[in-house]
Amino acid sequence: MQTVTFGGLEIPQLTEILMRAEAERNAAEYAAGEPQRLRRSAAFDLGEVFSSEPTELDFVLPGFLRETPGLIIAPGATGKSFWSLQAAISVASGTKIFGVNATAGDVVYLSAEDPADIVKNRLRAMATYLSPDERMKTAQNCYVIDIRGKRTDIMNEKTREHIVAMCKGARLIIVDTLSRVHGLSENDNGDMAIFISQIESVAVDTGAAVLMCHHVSKNSFSDGRASEQQAARGASALVDNTRFTGYVARMSKEQSNELSMFENGRPIGDDGRNRYVQFGVAKQNYGEPISSCWHQRQKGGVLIPVALHKAKNTNVGVKKSSGKSYADTKNGGYADDDF
Repeated sequence: MQTVTFGGLEIPQLTEILMRAEAERNAAEYAAGEPQRLRRSAAFDLGEVFSSEPTELDFVLPGFLRETPGLIIAPGATGKSFWSLQAAISVASGTKIFGVNATAGDVVYLSAEDPADIVKNRLRAMATYLSPDERMKTAQNCYVIDIRGKRTDIMNEKTREHIVAMCKGARLIIVDTLSRVHGLSENDNGDMAIFISQIESVAVDTGAAVLMCHHVSKNSFSDGRASEQQAARGASALVDNTRFTGYVARMSKEQSNELSMFENGRPIGDDGRNRYVQFGVAKQNYGEPISSCWHQRQKGGVLIPVALHKAKNTNVGVKKSSGKSYADTKNGGYADDDF
């Protein structure tokens, strides 16, 4: 079969050159503040789409696709920062110890809320669960950057460009927390649609998935609905316009009376439930459904996956115990500042 050429170039090569030139022209127009022109030449080649095999999707975390924005929501002091930092280590090192299955790659963690010494102490506690090789990979691939008190506003175009340049090629960017990197109204759907669009541009331009830590509303927390899709604080556009929403929720009193560390064992009980949090996915646009899982808080606040079972007698534990529960005595207990 004869190869078709034009000007000495094969058609696929010529098409690639033209598309690259058009992308550069669009970028120049955007930088100059000009509206982007939409051209028919940028449309999908449907003939090629129909005749080719499906593209294998690149998930950074289970259910969380690369080049998309997502949320991890929870009430304050529940463990979303711990879970997110452990997710960063999991992607950076490939470790499975924290219950996150991920392909190793670079991670940028923008810490905008907690003091640097707190974050470092959490990292030290997490490192005790890693092998020497996993520690080395984490040190090489995970960039934890303290932006607390620096008034970072990602809606500022120069700031956005700086973040894109810094994070280019990363698999995962984590922003802790969402409210610290913009000055818009979280209750305004228009503002939040613009904000998510800006975050999405960072995801596309860097090639990373962008995960933002965010709080749930007071009503959702008090009503026990912290794990629901619309539990996130603020406008519904936050959840509607992102592609993934994970949650971290405390064990309820009812759950503590129904669950045990052992099959048909003693219930965890109200005294011990603060040691347990559940991670799950409230919204997921792509991939197979993700099952929720329980984590037990260890020394230093580290969250380790644990399999819980149906308790022997769900009525046990309703009455306040006079002694310590199983969870209080195992692994040396915990401190309030581990949250």
